[in-house]
Amino acid sequence: MTNFKLTSFGVVLIVSGTIGFLAAAIISFTSLAGLDQGALPAASFLSIMIGTSFAFPSMLQDAATGGVSTMRIIVFAVVMLFCTIYLKIGWTITKLETLTIDQRWVYILGLAFGSKAFQRYGEKEETEKTTSSEKDKSTVHNETTVSKTIAGKDNSEDVSK
Repeated sequence: MTNFKLTSFGVVLIVSGTIGFLAAAIISFTSLAGLDQGALPAASFLSIMIGTSFAFPSMLQDAATGGVSTMRIIVFAVVMLFCTIYLKIGWTITKLETLTIDQRWVYILGLAFGSKAFQRYGEKEETEKTTSSEKDKSTVHNETTVSKTIAGKDNSEDVSK
């Protein structure tokens, strides 16, 4: 049985998406330009982005724990969807003025990025608390060790401290 690796599958998706994107660029200069209505470049972009997440899984992992972060996946998916839709729309327009963005997308993107910022702020506080508690334990241990060995004599049983 063949050993299936997600990273190599991601590379295949990236290469196929790049080929599709180049094909869409070439087709746009021929008489078949409006045939796909932007579906080929959008699907190629989507293939590249999904391939990137498979080829480089550390992009979606949390730096502190090393596990896959759900919030990173959600933000990546929302941004990927937004870019894919507007790449499809923008590929077929002839004037930039006709590219209109629905106002509801601003709320969705704001919610995605705002929740990511809120999560990052919460993770930062947790990391700072654990780091400061580890420093406090280390400081207490060092002070105890130093006070026990003052002037080369063991003062641990000395009452006059």
